[in-house]
Amino acid sequence: MFLKTSFQTVLTEQLPAGRYIANVIVEIRSESLNNTADNVLCRIVNGSGGIVSENVATVPAQGNGFLAMTGSVSAGGNITVRCIDNQSESIAYSDYLTAIPVASLTGTT
Repeated sequence: MFLKTSFQTVLTEQLPAGRYIANVIVEIRSESLNNTADNVLCRIVNGSGGIVSENVATVPAQGNGFLAMTGSVSAGGNITVRCIDNQSESIAYSDYLTAIPVASLTGTT
């Protein structure tokens, strides 16, 4: 999926009610033709729209990069990964989400 200069959803998973540690990896490839690095920001967003975690990757022109995030979620519903690209020249070509149920959490979003 080509990323844009506004946030777009690259992954959504429905989770049953509970507490989770969410781990996300997004693989990114730059298609930049102007030989400049591309900055991509991704966020894990909970079902209420709150930001659980975010990270930025700088991807070299015509290069590949990985963006990893981990956050705690205490609710059911959708977990969404949303990304934005400062140049609209990168592709999110693989994404992975692992949600591990846990008994309790502190500092949850």
